[in-house]
Amino acid sequence: ALTTAEIIAASLGKPVVVIEEFKNACYGAIEGKSKKEHHEAYTGWKAGYKIEGAECYPCFKQRVYKGFDKALQYPGPVLIVAHGGVHWPLQD
Repeated sequence: ALTTAEIIAASLGKPVVVIEEFKNACYGAIEGKSKKEHHEAYTGWKAGYKIEGAECYPCFKQRVYKGFDKALQYPGPVLIVAHGGVHWPLQD
């Protein structure tokens, strides 16, 4: 995501601002699993099931919302470039 943001920013002549709250979630024991295994575990994780070593979904959601609040403090327009999971809390 950072490399993509740097490419976009360079072409627009704008700075990259890293907002720590937009880092991808820590998935603990399911890191590195197949896409199918990861999807099945994600469904449970989002429903509140705990995954060993993983960040809890409500914690992740709160962190991402805090990041959006920070991003919106910058003069617009604001482009957020992040890993796919960062958009999940917005779908809730």
